[in-house]
Amino acid sequence: MEKIEAGASCGATSRNDGCHGKTTRRSPLLTAMAAAFGLAATPALADNITFAVIGPHEYDLPVNFKPFNVFVQYGENNIGSQAYNNSGGAINGSKQNQFVGLSKYVYFWCFPGISDIGFAYEVITPEVGVTGPGTGNGVRGIGDTLTGPAMWFKPTPNSTLGVQNFLQLPIGMPRVTNGYWANYSSIFFDAQWPAVSLTGNLGAVIRSNQSLPGQPQAVSGTTFHFNARLGWVNPTIFEPFLGVDWQTQSSAYQVVDGLILAPHSEETALGAGVMFKFSPTMSLTVRYSHSVQGRNVDMTNAGYFKLAYVW
Repeated sequence: MEKIEAGASCGATSRNDGCHGKTTRRSPLLTAMAAAFGLAATPALADNITFAVIGPHEYDLPVNFKPFNVFVQYGENNIGSQAYNNSGGAINGSKQNQFVGLSKYVYFWCFPGISDIGFAYEVITPEVGVTGPGTGNGVRGIGDTLTGPAMWFKPTPNSTLGVQNFLQLPIGMPRVTNGYWANYSSIFFDAQWPAVSLTGNLGAVIRSNQSLPGQPQAVSGTTFHFNARLGWVNPTIFEPFLGVDWQTQSSAYQVVDGLILAPHSEETALGAGVMFKFSPTMSLTVRYSHSVQGRNVDMTNAGYFKLAYVW
């Protein structure tokens, strides 16, 4: 959602989870896919929070408008140098460097006869790259597509409230697919004041069992997440902002024997960035974010960018 001014396994390595006393299999490819919108892949530990890519004004949306289009290119680069153990202490992380791009097209429209409600449909394609231990010469590919609708209304002239629902399709390249279907449902909000902007969402991700070639079928964890961006509105083209991202995910385990593949995890990350509003139709957002609390997860240590164009 965007408005500008108008708005597989690959060489899996083993580790001891330090919590259940069992050795789990960790796929670096699934870890990489976990970064795409925070897709918390099984059996990897997610190391990016769901929807952490959003920027300020993400849901600053109009009603009663003529149809328009938006293209957004998101990017995220995370360095997994540290992780949280089961008690929240800092330990060595995966040491993998992960880049995920998200190319998003959105069509916005209103239905004749339905006033004061906006609609949109999105298609999002991830581009995945991961290097470091367990990845050989690195892994790259097109990930699992997400697609779905959104609708919203404006409780006040300067606020927005809506819902969105995305279906993730396991159609990515063999080495980077998550191997499951997933449903992303969330409530999103936005409020604009003379000097402050606030935008964010609250949602859940429900996944089917994971099926990957050569691996036992697994029950994937369910995720709950919250994201918010607070910006300082001013007369210049620069809008500094603060961000907070949080998520929790239930354990993932093998269907046959109940072996835990990824224990229950949680994480909170804080960050800051700047939105460059070049024109009413184009903006660039950059941000840095780092974990401040967590359990059983690689720490977020990531830079983000977002380039949006409206036509």
